Amino acid sequence: MVKNILKDSFLALLKLLAKVEMLKHKKATIIGITGSSGKTSCKDMVVAFLKPHYKKRLKFTKKGNSETGIPYEILNIPVRHYKIWEYGFVLLDGLLHVLFNHRKYDIFVIEYGIDGPDKPNNMEYLLSIVKPHIAILLSVSTVHGENFEKVINESVPESKKIEAIHMAIAQEKFKLLQAVKNKKLAYLTKDVTKFLKPEQYENMTVLNDSDSEVLTNWENTAEGISFTLATTKGALSTTIPGVVMTYSSKQNVLFASLVTMNLKKDLRPSLSKIVNNFHINPGRSSLLPGADGITIIDSSYNANPYAAKELFPLVKEVAKKGRRKKIIVLGDFRELGSRTPEIYRTIVKEAAKVADILILTNEKLREYGIPAAVEAGFTVNENLYWFQNGRQLSFHIHEVVEKNSVVLFEGSQNTVFLEYAVQELCENKDPKFAEKNIPRMTRDWLDIK
Repeated sequence: MVKNILKDSFLALLKLLAKVEMLKHKKATIIGITGSSGKTSCKDMVVAFLKPHYKKRLKFTKKGNSETGIPYEILNIPVRHYKIWEYGFVLLDGLLHVLFNHRKYDIFVIEYGIDGPDKPNNMEYLLSIVKPHIAILLSVSTVHGENFEKVINESVPESKKIEAIHMAIAQEKFKLLQAVKNKKLAYLTKDVTKFLKPEQYENMTVLNDSDSEVLTNWENTAEGISFTLATTKGALSTTIPGVVMTYSSKQNVLFASLVTMNLKKDLRPSLSKIVNNFHINPGRSSLLPGADGITIIDSSYNANPYAAKELFPLVKEVAKKGRRKKIIVLGDFRELGSRTPEIYRTIVKEAAKVADILILTNEKLREYGIPAAVEAGFTVNENLYWFQNGRQLSFHIHEVVEKNSVVLFEGSQNTVFLEYAVQELCENKDPKFAEKNIPRMTRDWLDIK
C-alpha cells in the first residue's frame, strides 16, 4: 500500500514538472508517433529528415515512451528504472532542470508507447503530459494484447476475440490522432483503417499503396537500403548502409518527407545528409558482417509477430544475389495473451516459407514451433534445430549456420538473449564492437544478465 502511494505521488509530481517544462516550449511543434511496432524506426527517420533544418533546436525522445519515460525525456533525466529511495533525487533533478535550463526547441519528436487501457499505462495519461500537433499511427497488433483482454466483453465469442482485442488496441492508440487539432496532420497507415470506422478518420491523411508512386526503387541488399523519393523538384535517390527496411519502413520515409514538407523545409538537404543523420539502435534490423562471408540481419533487440512477418521476406531479398542460403533464428515473443500458441505456430509457418534452415529457441517454440515447422516440411537436426536460449546456441552456431548464408535473428529482449549467438557469429570479435553494435552488450546489461 505504502509503495503504491509513493509511486502514485512520484508519477503525479513528475508529470507536473514535465508539464511546467513544456510551457517553455509552447511555440514548439510536437510530433507524436505511436503504433504496436515501428515507433522507434519511424522516429529515427523523422529526426534524420529534420536535423539539417533544425540542428540544436530539435529535441527527440531517445529511450523513453511511457508514463515515466516521456517526462524523463522532457526533463533530461536519464531513462531507467529508479528505486523508490531514488524518487526524491529524480524529482530534484527535474526541478533543477525546470528552474535553470533555459534552452528552447522548435521541434520535439515523441514516441507514445502504451501498455494497456488503464492509467497510467494508456494514451489518455500520456496526452495529459503533452499533446502533438502532428501525429501518426503506424500499426496495430496484439503486442500487450493480454492487457486488453480484460476490457473485452465476456459475451464475445472466442472466434471474434482476436478481432475485438485488435479493435480495443486501435481505439486506444487512435486517441493520439484525435488530439491533433488540424486533422490533415493526423496520419495513419492503410493497415490501421481496418480497425476503425471510416467516419473516425475522416479528414485525416491515410498513407496507402498509391504513395508507392512517390517512393520508388526500394531495394534491400547486403550493403543496405536504397530508394528514390519523387518530389516536385525532381527525383532524389539515396542509400543508407548497414540497415535493411521493411514495407512499413517505406511509410516511415513517406511520413518523414510529409512532415518535412509541412514544415516548409526542402527535402534535398534531408536526403543528402541522411547517411550521417539516420541512426538506429543495435538489434533493430541492422546489418552486421559475419564470419565466413555470412551476412547477419540483427533484429534481436525486440520483436512482435507483426514485425517478424515483415522481416522474413527481407532475408530472401538480401540473399537473392548469389543464391545464398537463408537462415532464420527465432527467439521469444511476449505479452500475447491467450493467442500465444496460435501466434507461435503462425510465425514459424511464415518463416518456413522463406528459410532453408530454421533455428528455434525457448520453450514455447519447442512446444508450438517445432510441430509447425515439421508440418511445413522441415526435419529436426537436418534443417530444423532447437536450443534452450541464445547462449546455448552460441556454442553451436557455426555447426548449424553455413558459410556465405544470410541469417536473421528475431526475438524479444528477455532471458533468451539471442545477442550471444549474434556476437559469436560476427566477424569482429572485439568486445568494443559488440558493445556498440549488438543489443544488451553494454557493461550495464552484462552486469544485469
